[in-house]
Amino acid sequence: MQIHDGRIIADSNGIGKRLQAKVQAYLRERSVKSSEEIQVGVDWCVKMFERAKRGDCEGMFRWHWVLIDSLEIFCDIVQHPYFGPKKTLKWMEETYPKYFYCYKKALQNLQMDSLEEWVGHIKNINEMMYKRA
Repeated sequence: MQIHDGRIIADSNGIGKRLQAKVQAYLRERSVKSSEEIQVGVDWCVKMFERAKRGDCEGMFRWHWVLIDSLEIFCDIVQHPYFGPKKTLKWMEETYPKYFYCYKKALQNLQMDSLEEWVGHIKNINEMMYKRA
């Protein structure tokens, strides 16, 4: 999927162009996760946050784990393909700057309130997108 927006430099047989066209068609026609599947991801984030609050070694592992996986879960919520961290973070900063800076803050420091704020944003945007109470 990373080549969807790539620039083809040399492609004498058209293989690269055809492959890129297939990737772009896949992205246009891809199915998105159901609201139930997305809720499972959100619930997982909440569960990982609760375990991270322990502050022990396993809790800190879960802290980092939830930060990594929640970026893709965020993309699922807003129905945007996950293109890996580099492209996704750039897109997020441009499209959802409020959420980007909250996520960045949670990455930059190990303060429980930063992680709690990020997980809270995940829950809130999911509720907004799917009108959940």
